[in-house]
Amino acid sequence: MVGILEYYKSQAFRMLATEHQRRNLARLRHSAANAAEQAGVARDRLVDTARRAADAVTDAAGGGRIKTG
Repeated sequence: MVGILEYYKSQAFRMLATEHQRRNLARLRHSAANAAEQAGVARDRLVDTARRAADAVTDAAGGGRIKTG
């Protein structure tokens, strides 16, 4: 009888640990998705800033190509 109780007790702990792992994995997936989204937004902002800087330089050069040399 004690052996059966110990078996079910160990199974209950195993299921509880599995549930915690599932929750942690879901939390990690959510965090990874948020980080990827933020990285995409940051990349878009960087590209936009670079375009605006290039436009400003082009405008400063009189709207044409910048002559070097």
